[in-house]
Amino acid sequence: MNKAILEGYLGGDAVVRTGKNNKPFTTLSLATQEVRKDSETGKYTNVPEWHNLIVSGKRGEYAAKLQKGGHILIEGKIEHTVYKGVKKDQIRVQFLRNLDRTEQAAPEEEVFDEIPEEEVVA
Repeated sequence: MNKAILEGYLGGDAVVRTGKNNKPFTTLSLATQEVRKDSETGKYTNVPEWHNLIVSGKRGEYAAKLQKGGHILIEGKIEHTVYKGVKKDQIRVQFLRNLDRTEQAAPEEEVFDEIPEEEVVA
């Protein structure tokens, strides 16, 4: 089975391109974080991994609206290609979910009645 599941942040805005069949597709650059321990210092550091994503069809139309810094979850298959003599790995996205909050929670002005003091019973 060839399946990749990644969660991360977009490194740039989506780019729409046209393929050999004159159909549009969207490319995305996704950064994931991995925590590694430095063998010399013993300290933990975040190490980014970059992934090239290809999204087509209706998902590609949706992905074209995504912007740098967006938090997404994807499922797809890994593809190995050669373009102009350069070997390249990419992920063909089959599922995409935007994990950004659609609306920021805005504090509402609330009116509170004064809390009555408790009666002291002697």
